[in-house]
Order: sequence, then C-alpha cells, then structure tokens
Amino acid sequence: MVASRRPDIALVLLNWNGWEDTRECLQSLRAVTAPCRIILVDNGSTDDSVERAREQFPEVEIIDNRANLGFAEGNNRGIRHALSTGADYVMLLNNDTLVDPHFLEPLVAAFDRDPAVGFASPVILYADEPEAVWFCGGEIDWRTGWAHHRQPPDGVAPTHGITSTPIATGCCLIAARATWEQVGLFDPRFFLFWEDSDWTLRATRAGRAGVVVAESRIWHKVSRSFRRGMPTLGTFYFVRNGLLFVRKHGPRHPLVALRFLSAWALRPSLREARRREGAWLRMALLRAAGVLAYVTGSFGAAPAPAVRLTVRRDR
Repeated sequence: MVASRRPDIALVLLNWNGWEDTRECLQSLRAVTAPCRIILVDNGSTDDSVERAREQFPEVEIIDNRANLGFAEGNNRGIRHALSTGADYVMLLNNDTLVDPHFLEPLVAAFDRDPAVGFASPVILYADEPEAVWFCGGEIDWRTGWAHHRQPPDGVAPTHGITSTPIATGCCLIAARATWEQVGLFDPRFFLFWEDSDWTLRATRAGRAGVVVAESRIWHKVSRSFRRGMPTLGTFYFVRNGLLFVRKHGPRHPLVALRFLSAWALRPSLREARRREGAWLRMALLRAAGVLAYVTGSFGAAPAPAVRLTVRRDR
C-alpha cells in the first residue's frame, strides 16, 4: 500500500518594521505539530528584520520586497511564491499573533470533511485577554456596508464545531490551492484594510464556502481600544476602501454608500468636533481625503497629503 502524501502547507507571514512581534510569532510556530513551511515576506523594513530572521530562523524562506507594498500586495508576493512552489494550502498569518501548537490540523481537516470548504479560519482570541474572542466569524450589514466580526451569543469562545462565515480576517486565513486559483489574489487597490473582506466575499460568491473551526485557535496582540479608534492613517484607508468594497459587492443602490459615509465619516467627525477630541480636525480631513481618493480613483498607498496629516502616534 502506498502511503498518502502529506499536504504541502505554506504559511505566509508579512512583516513591516515589527521584528519583536515577528520573532515571537516565529518562535511559537516552531512548536507547531503539523508540518508546514514558513515564508516570511518583508515589506521594506528598516529595523534589520531580514538580517535578524536569516540569523535566528534559518529554516524560514524569505522574500525581501525592499519596499512597503501594503498588506494586499505584500501577501500576494508570498502567495504567488507558495503556489509556484507546489503548495496545496496557503495560510496567511499576522506577525503579531501567537499560535496554539495544534492549530493547523483542525483547519486542514475541515477541507477533508467537506469539499465545498474553500477557506477556513481559527477562533482568534486577544493575546492580553486569552479567553476573550476577537474573531469567530463575520458578517456584512448592507444597510451601512459594514463588514464586522461576529461575537458568540454568550461571549464565550466556542471550543467545538465548525460554523460558516461569508467573510474572514486576513489575520489568520487558510485556503486550498483550488480556491486561490479560482478566486485570484488580493486586490492591490485596497493596500491596507478591507482586502480580506473583499477576497473572502469573492470566494464565497464563487461557491467556495468559508468556515471557522473552533478546535483551532490563535491569539492576536490587539487591544480592545483599537475598535474604538484607529490610528489616523488607518482612518483614511478605512473610509476610502470601505467605499470601494461597497461599490464592488454591495446592492446597486447609492443609499448604501451614503449610509456608509454617514456612519463612518460624517457622524464620527461631527461627534469628535463637538467634544474637541484630540486631533479631531486631522481625523475629519483624513476622512475627507479618503472620500476624495475614492472619487478620483486614487488607490494603493495613501497619497502624500494624507500621510502628512497623520499624527505622531502613527507608525
């Protein structure tokens, strides 16, 4: 009897000036029990990330982009390399995560159980609150065009079972080779934010079902305050790319875009102005810049005027 071949799992890890997080993530990946190869994609870091990775993690494949291509195209470089070198599954993983040693096996098993599954995600928990759920599925509210995380009804992370989801987060996402080949890669116009919702919704609408596997879990280093207010340049990308997402996927009705603008640009700016919150004027200008960029078709990396508006706390 001929033994069945183990699937080739390629894990793409994107880094941009985040060596300490990347190092901790790579260390956690060394304990993973399912065989996988790691492809570290560096987006032009200036903190010696590439040199440190080569020295401390010689087993890792490295792609040095020498420029910040954004989350979308940076990951695309890794995905292309993985597929061209024979990967059966390609996973994307944020560098600011820590993984359970057994997180891969349940994800791959989901594809074996159901041929309709095209992509899968683990349950993602907060690193600083290890039992609190950050992601266990997503959905879209087409009244406002908002793609958001689904929370468990009782607030407790599920530990067993598989649930369907039309969208998933690029924080941790694995897809079968056939799905990548059918759906294509990330839309580079997004650069940062919304590219994962766009890709997974494209996959879902192409008949490639998405699932969350409760037996698989990782921990994400994101604070709860991130949900209350993004760094300012992130606000530019959120508004511009949200409008692009609505145009690509939403109901063909201008009210959806207007509701999105009201909910995520106009009302936040008015609220911050009334309260004189921090850099409220800069935030309002960045939201306006996002709208202008969308209207004029300026996609990809944020234009220089928007970058100059960012406050010092931005990276």
